[in-house]
Amino acid sequence: MLAAWDMGSPLNTCWTWITNLRSLSVLGLASSLLAVLLCVRLYRRLAKPSRGVDLQKPIGTLTQRNVLWSSGLGSTPFNLFYKIPGFLASGISAAMRYPTHPRRFPKKKDDSGDAAEPPKPTKQTVEAFLVLDIEGTCNRDTGFDYPNEIIEFPVCLMRWKDKREDGLASELEVVDEFRTFVRPTWRPTLSEFCTELTGITQAQVDSAPLFPEMLAQLHQFLMKNELLDEHGQSLVRFCWCSDGPFDVRDFVVKQCFISKVRVPSWLQGDILDVRTLVLKHLTLLHPPDKSKTKKQNSKRVGVFSAAAVLRTFVVFMGLVTQPWASATRRTMNIAAQLKALDLSEFAGREHSGIDDARNITRVLAALARKGTPLQPNTPIQPHRRWPWMGPRRGEILEENLII
Repeated sequence: MLAAWDMGSPLNTCWTWITNLRSLSVLGLASSLLAVLLCVRLYRRLAKPSRGVDLQKPIGTLTQRNVLWSSGLGSTPFNLFYKIPGFLASGISAAMRYPTHPRRFPKKKDDSGDAAEPPKPTKQTVEAFLVLDIEGTCNRDTGFDYPNEIIEFPVCLMRWKDKREDGLASELEVVDEFRTFVRPTWRPTLSEFCTELTGITQAQVDSAPLFPEMLAQLHQFLMKNELLDEHGQSLVRFCWCSDGPFDVRDFVVKQCFISKVRVPSWLQGDILDVRTLVLKHLTLLHPPDKSKTKKQNSKRVGVFSAAAVLRTFVVFMGLVTQPWASATRRTMNIAAQLKALDLSEFAGREHSGIDDARNITRVLAALARKGTPLQPNTPIQPHRRWPWMGPRRGEILEENLII
């Protein structure tokens, strides 16, 4: 009897087939049940009455009742299988024909803000903002740990023009600019990729000052605008602002090591990461419903909720643009920040330091008008080290480079 169950016996082969068929049947049944449950859940959300077309609300309120039924969805969940493409098409087109959310479809985008929404003065403790966007040497395959050398150092100085005695303010303006190219010393020849990315030519950096000379020029600029005294002491409270922490945290600290100078005291301290501030602002615009539990809120905006599925589909297909719908730190670049705040498009050339800095000032001014407190939010480590740094300042261990 045991011999009949040998590995090559017909009985064993037959039993293997039966086991495989049973596994496939169980898997198919589970998949079918899951599909039915998802379709029923989607149908229930779709069949709810609507209060208007609003892409920021769950899918149950995405289209009006007449649009829903005119799309041919029907009154039973079984029609969902073959009529959902028509519903998506009609629902999306209806959302584009009958927009009711003024921030999603503004009549005119400019930097003056929504005319119906006046500026919101807020308590502001920082007097001046130094917006910068540094450009550095790079190759196509270099990572964040590469010893980049600064080749462009632009700064836009912003001050309040309506600050009251009680500290309330809402209007920022650019009052002065500083810009210079910087000559690299460790790798003095720019790569073709670097020139294509930044628009900076070899001739521009060859005739530029070295980094220590640039620091002296920048100090003079800050003294002229009464931010520092001749000894480098602050006269008013100011902070550095950039798109992300990299400009001061990485570029300045690396360059000071390469140039054998200490990070100036007025370049240390916390900075204002504008990208982080924009993401926080967008999150506060769409807070969780306090009347619901944490579990209910997670279901309402979860990955598998019908609302999230449709919003993801609409944004992915490019039919309706929602810059904040799937915003992450990586995707929320300067152009996306302008779009999310309903400002006009990026002005100038992206990855040009001065153009990037000028567009960041527009973002910062828009946040100020909306009543956002502008405070430093990112610490800087002036003594940070990378594996390529040798024991002495200026010494680069090329064998430790991570490319």
